[in-house]
Amino acid sequence: MKYIKFFNEIRLTDLPSVGGKNASLGEAYQELVP
Repeated sequence: MKYIKFFNEIRLTDLPSVGGKNASLGEAYQELVP
């Protein structure tokens, strides 16, 4: 298990391991970065 995940690696499916706020930030990051 990795202890560090970058926002470009996080999706809503990662919710159990990263929590709601981080999953939402990951989704927002995916939408904003080309």
